[in-house]
Amino acid sequence: MEVTASFSLHLPAKSKLKVKKGDLVNTGDLVALIDGEVKIKSPFKGKITTASKEKITISFSALEIKGKWGVGGQKIGSLVCLEKEEADLFDLNAELQDKLLVLFGCFNRGFWYKAASLGLAGIAALDLAEGFANEGLETFQEETDLPLIVWQDKDVFQPLWQIFKKNEGKEILIEGGEKRILIPL
Repeated sequence: MEVTASFSLHLPAKSKLKVKKGDLVNTGDLVALIDGEVKIKSPFKGKITTASKEKITISFSALEIKGKWGVGGQKIGSLVCLEKEEADLFDLNAELQDKLLVLFGCFNRGFWYKAASLGLAGIAALDLAEGFANEGLETFQEETDLPLIVWQDKDVFQPLWQIFKKNEGKEILIEGGEKRILIPL
């Protein structure tokens, strides 16, 4: 479903804004400078809806994909797809840092911990491995803020998988607690 979404960039005190409310920005446009050196760029094409010394909010059109349940915060990452019945630790490496992994299959507790330690932006998966699913996600939410979304229904996930594959490599937004992925249009 197409929605209008927003993403906020929280800025440190010594930031200098390069945009104002109402400005239109493209992906990669400079929106702020920190200490005159570090560049903060827009992650998406959209409209600036808030521009203050504390934060910049960008409103953008996106395709919203909702999962059955999820945990964790909000992160941006480049979409990477993996099709494997049960993913294991060897499927993860340092190249996945800051990436959002969409898995057509399931994964276990060790996979979750390694993904968090490697700095993945998030995981979206068809399901969790047996045993891991029974332990309760609340436990894992306390241990890491890695966003996670799960569908648990292959018939629902199958058409979504095609959308994910079509958008592989694109910067997208995962909101674990909201159980949704936003693919900018």
